[in-house]
Order: sequence, then structure tokens, then C-alpha cells
Amino acid sequence: MKSWKMFEKKLASYLGGEVRSRALRGEAVEDVQWGAFSVEAKTRKKVPQYIHDWLAQAKENCEGRVPVVVWHQDRTAMGEQIVLLSLNDLVWLAERWGINEDYVSK
Repeated sequence: MKSWKMFEKKLASYLGGEVRSRALRGEAVEDVQWGAFSVEAKTRKKVPQYIHDWLAQAKENCEGRVPVVVWHQDRTAMGEQIVLLSLNDLVWLAERWGINEDYVSK
């Protein structure tokens, strides 16, 4: 099994979600369906060091709050930035705020 397929399976299991990418072969679908979240799973041999550095800085400065990195590209409209946080923090937020509890697919 290819590494990205194994990752999708592990991720879906970890989240309590469902692997979708193989469910509809040939169609463009999300990799993992997890309640209100449509998850695209990406895997690389190595994440750039600056990403690790940014997250480490956010963790160092968070004082018990959820560390988040907002990645802005010049001339990008506000609200279209990329948000980075750990998977554990995302799961914690979803559970804490009940995001997936009563979600009904539209």
C-alpha cells in the first residue's frame, strides 16, 4: 500500500472519520470526511524547517492557549490566509466546541 493511502487510513481512524478518496474512484472527492470537516490529507518526506520553526514559536508564546500560525501571502485578501495548527489542537477544538456533534451533511 502506498504511503499516502496508509496515511489517509490512519488519519480517518484517528479522527473517527471516513476515507472518501477511494470510495468514488475517478471523481474529485475529499480524502477524509470528518463531520463538518472536508479533509485533504497531504504527505511529504519532509516538512520545511520554517514550518516547524513557526509552530514552535507559536507554542512557545501561547501561554496555555491554542497555538496557531496564520500564513499570509502578499496581496492576499483578508480571510484567505492559510492557518496552521497541530492535528491534536484541531481535534481538541472540534470536541470542545462541539463542531462535529450535531453536524448534518447538506
